[in-house]
Amino acid sequence: MDQEQPQHEKIRFRRDEITDLGALPSACRVPPLGQASIGRGFRILSRVFAGVVALMLLAAMAVYLIGLSGIGSDRLRIEAETAIEKLQTEADDLQKKLDSQRKDYETYLQNTNVEDKQ
Repeated sequence: MDQEQPQHEKIRFRRDEITDLGALPSACRVPPLGQASIGRGFRILSRVFAGVVALMLLAAMAVYLIGLSGIGSDRLRIEAETAIEKLQTEADDLQKKLDSQRKDYETYLQNTNVEDKQ
């Protein structure tokens, strides 16, 4: 138990002593199956695209299920009806105003034509 731990010796390698890992027999020179013809960027893009599609499908399913349950559909329908009615009354008021202006313009034209002829 009273033995001393030996001191570790720091080993330094020179540049010519460090070998290339690709030169060793365990290095794989041929890429694994399925990765040789498809680049890394394409694989990343395909995974991102698949994730986006999955999120869109999940969101569509959530919207469908919420619509199926009918949460808030009555309130939304009532507000839509009041907005349509309000828009219809504004359109009717505008139509009346335009009709009155058109009639005024027609009478103006008739009066100017009568004065021109005399």
